[in-house]
Amino acid sequence: NLYHSFPTQKTVVVTHSNAALNDIFDKVMARGDVDERYMLRLGSGEKNLQTASTSSHDFTKNGRVAHIFFRRGTLLEKVQKLSEALGVSGKAERG
Repeated sequence: NLYHSFPTQKTVVVTHSNAALNDIFDKVMARGDVDERYMLRLGSGEKNLQTASTSSHDFTKNGRVAHIFFRRGTLLEKVQKLSEALGVSGKAERG
């Protein structure tokens, strides 16, 4: 597996058709080897991508940005709760 053998490298997959790329994308997502935040689908077929396990996810450029913003908010909320639990800050300091 290239992803696990070279974790600091990027992998680009180029195919002869959108259907072939969507098929590869579906298989990678079904296996669960690669975290969705590291996957980006470019091209005119990105809107036709319907992964079986993650049909609610958007792997377009805009979808990836939205995913990262959502993840950022979730992580910041966890940090805030930890900060409150440790007595470093209170609920009044939430932003």
